[in-house]
Amino acid sequence: SGQDSFLHLEGKNCLCWQVKELVLDNCRSDDGKIVGLSSDFENLEFLSMINVNLLSISNLPKLNKLRKLELSDNRISGGLEVLAERTPNLTHLNLSGNKIKDINTLEPLAFALSSRLCGCERPDLGSWPQ
Repeated sequence: SGQDSFLHLEGKNCLCWQVKELVLDNCRSDDGKIVGLSSDFENLEFLSMINVNLLSISNLPKLNKLRKLELSDNRISGGLEVLAERTPNLTHLNLSGNKIKDINTLEPLAFALSSRLCGCERPDLGSWPQ
């Protein structure tokens, strides 16, 4: 299962601090949450979790060096405020193909971040500047 793929990374012999890039694409999460990823991945700069069935990133660990996060083709609809606190150096976030419908959901990401919404359900732009 996808969870096994996540948990395998946490084994006793894991040299997590050496990992700079981690690709977990298509490793399905059974409960819709991130499993097996911890702040032990202190040097992680690139994390890809495309199509892993994520509903939430609420338990994303603090990853101070993370610069690029790929979360496309999941079922995330909100809760993005954790990114500002837990990924202070994030410069690229791909949320395409998620369930974000309201542009206000992205408001917590007002820090220096390049966000791609391509492929998401058309958001309600409301008072968003033209």
